[in-house]
Amino acid sequence: MHRYARTASILIAGCAAALTTACGTATARTVTASVPVAGRAVTAGVPAATPDPNATPASPGGSVTPGPWVSAALPRPDAPAHPRKPDPRSAPLANATIDLPALPHPEADCPTGAVSFAKGVADNAGQDTQWWIDAADAVWAEVDGRPGVDTLVDVSCQGEGSLHLHYLLAITVAADGSVTTIGNVLPGDHGNLISFNATDVRVAADRTVTVESYGLQYSDGGPREMTQARAYRYDGSGFSQVGGPTVFQVPPSELADVDFRNTTIGLPVEFEPDGGLAYDFVAFADGRGGDIVTTSEGTVLASNYASGAAAYLTPPDGPMAIVPVTVTDDHGRTSQMLLAYTPDTDGSQQTTTYVVLRTGAGGVTSIERFRAVGTDVEIQFHTAAGPQDRVYHRSANGQTWSPAR
Repeated sequence: MHRYARTASILIAGCAAALTTACGTATARTVTASVPVAGRAVTAGVPAATPDPNATPASPGGSVTPGPWVSAALPRPDAPAHPRKPDPRSAPLANATIDLPALPHPEADCPTGAVSFAKGVADNAGQDTQWWIDAADAVWAEVDGRPGVDTLVDVSCQGEGSLHLHYLLAITVAADGSVTTIGNVLPGDHGNLISFNATDVRVAADRTVTVESYGLQYSDGGPREMTQARAYRYDGSGFSQVGGPTVFQVPPSELADVDFRNTTIGLPVEFEPDGGLAYDFVAFADGRGGDIVTTSEGTVLASNYASGAAAYLTPPDGPMAIVPVTVTDDHGRTSQMLLAYTPDTDGSQQTTTYVVLRTGAGGVTSIERFRAVGTDVEIQFHTAAGPQDRVYHRSANGQTWSPAR
C-alpha cells in the first residue's frame, strides 16, 4: 500500500496533502522529531509562595490587558484498550473471496461484486488495475449488533497514475473462512468515497467506529480539506455518521479560526533520549481523540486525548495559540499539557508546537486555567505547596518557556 511519511511539523488542518504530496491514502503511524523540549524549562522557578489566584500580574513588556480565562480542566479521557497485536485471524483474508459493494460513483476500471484475492491481490480482468486488501491492519471488533466478531479492513483499487480508491469495509468471517459483507463504513459523499487513515480505526464498546478522515477521494487530486475524526455506527442496513463534523471545509487561513477541538494536531508522546520529543498526529472530534504510536525505541503506546478551547497570544513574529490537552494512557495514567502552536512561515497549513507547561514537571500536579497577557501566558496551577499563579514568557529562541517573575 501507499503510505505517507509524517513530517516533524504539526498539521493544523488539511488533507493528507498537507503531510506530504498527495491525498487519498493512509498515513504512517510512527513519528519521531528531534525538537527542543520546551517543557523542561518548567523544572525551574516553581514558587513556594501562594499568591492571590485572582491577581493580575504585570507583563514584562508593560501594562497589558489580559485576555479571558480559559479552562485547562478538561474531562478525563477514558483509558484506551492496550495496543492490538497482529491478529492471526487476519491471515486468511489475503486469500478470501469478498463481495465488494458498488462504488458511490462507479469506476469502470474497478469492477465490484465478488472478488477473489490471492496473497492480498486480485487482478481485474481486462483492466490495468488490481484490488488490494490490507489484512495486516485489519481491526477485529463487533460492529453489526449480532453475536460474533466482525472485521474492518482497508480494500483498495490500485491503478496506473493517480487511481487509488479505498473502502473501509466491514465483513464477517465464518468458521469455514467464508466472508459476508456488512458494508462500507464510510458512506460516499457527493459521488466520492471518503479518504481515511487505515492505521487509526477505533471501535468503542457501543459499536461506534471512529476514523480519521481526510476529505473526499479524488483520482486526480482535489481541494485541500480539513482533516477530521468522524464516527459511524451500523443501524441494521448500513453505516451512518453519528459523531464528528459532517462537512469537509477548506483549512482556515487564520490561526484564530482553527477549532482545536475538531482538527488534527501534533502532540508530544514522550521525551526521547537525545532530548527531543516523539510526536503523534491525533484527529479530534468534539474535543476527543485517540491514537496508537510506536516510539523510536520500538515501544507501542496507546492514548486517549481531550483538547479544549485556545487562548491567543500576539508576539511580534506572528500569532500563537495556547491549547490545553489532557491525555490518559493505556495504564490509566492521566496528565495535562499546555501547548503553544505557531504557524509555519512557508504558508503551509502546518504549525510548530512547543510545550509551555505539563504536569509532572517542576512539581506541577494539575493545571487549572490560563489566559493571554500580551505576548505571555498566565497560568494557574497546583503543586504540593498549593495553588500557584505564574506568567510564562517565551525565550529569545522562541522554543522554550519559563516563568517571567
